[in-house]
This record gives sequence, C-alpha cells and structure tokens, in this order.
Amino acid sequence: MKLTHPWAPEYTRDSKLLILGTFPSPKSREMGYYYGHPQNAFWKSVAASLGEPEPPYDVEARQRFVREHGIALWDVFRSVDIDGAADASIRDAEPNTFREIIAKSDIKTIFTTGRTGTEAFNRLCSGEAGMHAVYLPSTSPANRRTQGTPDYERRWALIGKLLRGELVSSAGMKELDRKTIEEKGVPSLVLMERAALAVVDRLRVGGVIAGRTLEAPAGGLDTGRVSAGTYNFDTAKLCQNYTSPPTHPFPCQPRKVLCVCGAGNNGGDGFAVARLLRLSGAESSVLFIGDRNNMSEETRQQALIAANYGVPIIENDPAAIKGADIIVDALFGIGLTRELSSIYLDTVQAICKARKAGAYVIAVDVPSGISADTGEALGGAVTADETVTFAFCKIGLTIGEGQKCSGNVSVADIGIYRD
Repeated sequence: MKLTHPWAPEYTRDSKLLILGTFPSPKSREMGYYYGHPQNAFWKSVAASLGEPEPPYDVEARQRFVREHGIALWDVFRSVDIDGAADASIRDAEPNTFREIIAKSDIKTIFTTGRTGTEAFNRLCSGEAGMHAVYLPSTSPANRRTQGTPDYERRWALIGKLLRGELVSSAGMKELDRKTIEEKGVPSLVLMERAALAVVDRLRVGGVIAGRTLEAPAGGLDTGRVSAGTYNFDTAKLCQNYTSPPTHPFPCQPRKVLCVCGAGNNGGDGFAVARLLRLSGAESSVLFIGDRNNMSEETRQQALIAANYGVPIIENDPAAIKGADIIVDALFGIGLTRELSSIYLDTVQAICKARKAGAYVIAVDVPSGISADTGEALGGAVTADETVTFAFCKIGLTIGEGQKCSGNVSVADIGIYRD
C-alpha cells in the first residue's frame, strides 16, 4: 500500500540533533505521533540517555519533551509502499529533503534508527542534507532481542552526550572552529600551533623527544582530566576506549619520527608537529601525500615554515613509511566523508603495516580513514596506538571501527570557543 507520511517534522530553531525513523507503524499512526507503539523502546531509550523519566503516553507531553531537550523528529521517507511496519517490505520509496529544517534549526547531527533507514539516508539524502547519519539500533518491538546489548546502549547514550556537550559531530566541531576564528578573532594558525603542541606533549610523555627513554605511567598514558576554564571533561567517561593500556610499548631508542600529512588542516597540524619535534632534538621528517596545489592556506604556511627550519619533506612516496619508529598520522581529519582509494589507501595500509612491524602510531584528531561521525572505516583506516583529539571527543572515536582504531584517546584543550 502506498502511504504518505502523515506528520510534519517536529523541530524548533533550538533543535540540536535530528532523529529519523523509517515510516510510522500502523500503531504510531493510530496514536497520531512518532513511535507510538506502546512496546516501542524509543521513548525509554531517549529518556535513559538524558537521565530523565520517560514521558507519558501522550502526544502533547512527548512533543514538549523533545522540544525542551533540543531533539527533532522526522522520517527518512516522504512516501513508501510498505506492508504493515516491516522495513524490509519498503518499496517505491521517496525520500524527504532536509536542507530547510537544518537551515531553520541548530541541527548538527542526524541519527537514523535501524539499518534500512541509515543506508537509505546516507545513499539518497546525505548530499542534500550536508551530513551523514549515525546509525542507532532499532527500537521496534520486532527487534527486542538486540535491545539492551552493549552496542545498543552505547549508541543510544550518544544522544545525551551530544546534548550535554560531551561529544561533538564533525559539523558541530567545524561550527565551533568557525566561531573561534571568525567571531572571537583567534587566528587559525594559533589553533593549529596549539594542536601541534598537544601532540608533541603526548609524545614527550613517552620519551620520544631527543631520543630519551621514559617509562610510560602504569596503566598507560593518562592526563586524568582535561581542564578549560570552568569546563572539566573526564575523558575516561567520554571515550570508551581511553583507559586501555597502549597496545605497543614505547620504542626504547627512537631513530626516526615521520609525520604523514595531507593537504587539509590536519596535515598542517602534522607539519607543525614535525617542526616542533625537530626543534626539540628529534629526527623528524614529513611525508606529504596529495597535491600541493590543493593545500589549505594554513597547511601551505606550515609546510613553508617546516622547510625553513630544515624539516625534510618527502612527497607521495608511501614506501618512505617503512623504517619509521614513530608515525604521526595527520593525513585526514574530521572532514573525511568519501572512501579512501589510490595513494591515500596505499598510505593508510603502509602505516598499518609499519605498526605491525613495531612502529608506534599516534593519530592527530581522528585516525585517517575513520568517519568522525559514524565511526565507520571508509575503505580502510589507520589503527593507532593513541589518538590526540581536540576540544571535544568526536562521536566516531567512541563507536564502531573508530573505537577499535583509535587506541588511547586524550582530549586536548587548544582554545576552541565553547557555547
């Protein structure tokens, strides 16, 4: 039966995240609001994530609940041919468009419930919406067996963490960067320098600087808490994998530190790291992957400064990775949305191969190849021993392949404006 979605999107100008379903069930349509089936776990899961009581089985109460908490609700599909409530039966589907409600709200993250909705949105709607959706396990009564599992709870907990400001999406982080630079007047090169210093500080803990050997603290690297003015973030709580010990011991006599840099601002961080390490007495160099003509202005400037300080720069030769003792992964940052291919995939694979041979890998912000939003590996991904991320922990470091690939995660304050 061909059906058209019965309700307009539920949102306000203060909505910060959007949760999309895959068409209301007959029970929901009977009630007249989203997730109306009395055995659907949606409202229970959202309330638990927020640490709030579940709203009553009442349309107006549920509308107030999502509005007050900055949550928007809608559907991936405008119309479908569907049998009952079975997603697998969806045919002849027409997707909704999302640009208008994103423009009229503060939505920086989109979640989709169930695999069908996630795959459909990312295939049909992500380009128009300007962001990919993060998968949430289905709350349907038909999927009761998967509810209450660690993955289910971890993913639904993202709702509360985002709304409390404990995590950010890539879009949210880019907006905070923009506000810091454009509204507060902090030059982007200053932020880049502070990011590089944060990475160097982490390497210094491991005795990499000037070839000195220091033992890692018991239980692995741990800055405990990261403070920024009145803001305190317990990174052990924000990043599920933070407290695990390093998977590799620190090299005893590091001979070579190689910063693998791309053309974006993540690569600029890497160029700055190489220069700071060299000034500290380490033997550092850069492997640049990409086209110099595509460098961001900040990365172009950092590459020039690094060259002026005598940092050797190798271009587009993944074979140079072999033999490095320490690899700083600054190939891609939070903006990656496409699958890796050609020399970029070759480079990621070479980093992983070097790590298996004993190199220590530290990722800058996000391991290259990992989506900062979904935690998916986009064709391939660097597996890091440690990740230094900036200002806030990113969604993709806490779920999926991102959680597996990021190693020990520390959150460094680099002076980003906080709402």
